[in-house]
Amino acid sequence: MLRQRILTALVLVPLFIGGFLWLPTAQIALVLAALVILAAWEWTGLMGLDSMPMRAAYIALVGLLLPFSARVFEMAPQLVLAVVLIAWLLAMGWVARFDGRRSLLSSGAITLLGLVGLFVLIPTWLSLVELHGQGPFGRELLIYLMLLVWGADSGAYFAGRQWGRHKLAPLVSPGKSWEGAYGALASSLVLAILAGVYFGLEPARTAASVGRRPAAPTIAAMTESTSGKAATRSSPARPARTSTGRPASASAAVRRAAASGSAMTA
Repeated sequence: MLRQRILTALVLVPLFIGGFLWLPTAQIALVLAALVILAAWEWTGLMGLDSMPMRAAYIALVGLLLPFSARVFEMAPQLVLAVVLIAWLLAMGWVARFDGRRSLLSSGAITLLGLVGLFVLIPTWLSLVELHGQGPFGRELLIYLMLLVWGADSGAYFAGRQWGRHKLAPLVSPGKSWEGAYGALASSLVLAILAGVYFGLEPARTAASVGRRPAAPTIAAMTESTSGKAATRSSPARPARTSTGRPASASAAVRRAAASGSAMTA
C-alpha cells in the first residue's frame, strides 16, 4: 500500500501542480468537474446503490447542480457559505452520534448519504475553482491547500502506522487513531509555517498579536502583509470585479466551465 501511495503521488502531484499553475481557470474548472463526476460515481458505491439507473441518475444530478451552484454563488456567496457550513456541522454531528446499531444502508440513511454527498462534492468543486481565479495568489493558494490535504493525509498515515494505538472513531473508521490525527496536525503545522514564509507573513509579530488583539485585526494584518508582497512582486493590474465584489474572471470562468460540464453530463 505504501508503494502504491508513493507511485501515485509521483505521477499525480506534478500533474496537478503544473495544471494549477499554467491552465486557465475555465479549463481547471472542467478538469475538476470531471473529477467530481468520478467522485460521484464512487459515492454511489458508498451509498450502496446497486441499480445502474439509480447511480446514473445521481451522477446526472451532481453534474446538473454544478452550473446551478455557480450561479447561486455568484448572486449570494455568503448565503452559500452559510448553508454549506451548517450542512457540514450537521453531518459531523450525525457521524459523532453513530452508534453502530443502525445500518447506514437503510432507505432513510441512503437518502441522507445522497444529500451529504451533494454537500461534499459540489462545494468542493466550486471552492477550488473560485480559489484558483482569485487574484495574483489564487493559484499558489490552491496549491497550498492541496499540499495541506496531501500532507495531513501522509502525516496521519505514517504516524498512525508507526505509533497508532488508540482508536479515534472505531465505529466509523476502525483504522484511524489519535496518533494519526496528531501526525496530521504536526505535518499541517509544518506546511503552514512554510506557507507563511513563502507568502511573506511575519510569524513572530502575528503570534504575539494573537495574545494581545482580537482575531479580526490579526487576520487583517496577515492579509495586508500578503497583499503587500503580491504588489511588490509584480504590481499587476487589478482584475475587473463583479457586483458581488469577486474578480470577474473567476466568476465568468465558473459560469463557462459549469455550462460545459452540464453539457458533458447531459
